[in-house]
Amino acid sequence: MFPIADKVHFVIGSMCATIAFIYLTYKIFMLTVKKETKMKQIIRIYFEVVAKILLIVGGIYSIYLTIGYIENPERRTDIAHFKNLIIDEEIYERIQELSSYIKEQSENGKKVYVLDATAATYQIPAEKYNKNYDMFNRGNLGGKGQNGILADIENTDNLLLLIRKDTYKKNWQHPFALTDYIVENYKKIGEINIFDIYEK
Repeated sequence: MFPIADKVHFVIGSMCATIAFIYLTYKIFMLTVKKETKMKQIIRIYFEVVAKILLIVGGIYSIYLTIGYIENPERRTDIAHFKNLIIDEEIYERIQELSSYIKEQSENGKKVYVLDATAATYQIPAEKYNKNYDMFNRGNLGGKGQNGILADIENTDNLLLLIRKDTYKKNWQHPFALTDYIVENYKKIGEINIFDIYEK
């Protein structure tokens, strides 16, 4: 999803590791060779020059990658709170569709819970926050766990629940028992993108 950013991180990380390795090798050599000899002076100059060249080349390459990032057509500027992130077209369209749906339903008096690990991806641009739901994984469901979530859902009116379709893989920490219960006991009223829509 973020290939250019990954390259920048790799270059900077590699550059730091390489310079650290050269510096340590240089220090070990200087400590090992006690006498100040012509060879020791040549080695010292060699290590200093190599380190400076690596620093300059790494800096120039980082600038090149940063310019590529800035000019990348997948760098988004129109998603609230996600400005300047590189997001591929399919995910971008999904965010736009779902965040618009969440806003629209909210204006119609409905509350939307996305029962998926990616919930925050759609809720944040819609400027909504649902505690215990926006990182919908086991261990993030509040003190009462799945039972607390189910009780909350049962006691909330005008609620729409979005559950990832079976054809799409769910996160390994997904609370399957909870979403299976909803699928079996609630009414499916439609679909949007990769989600089925349920209501009580």
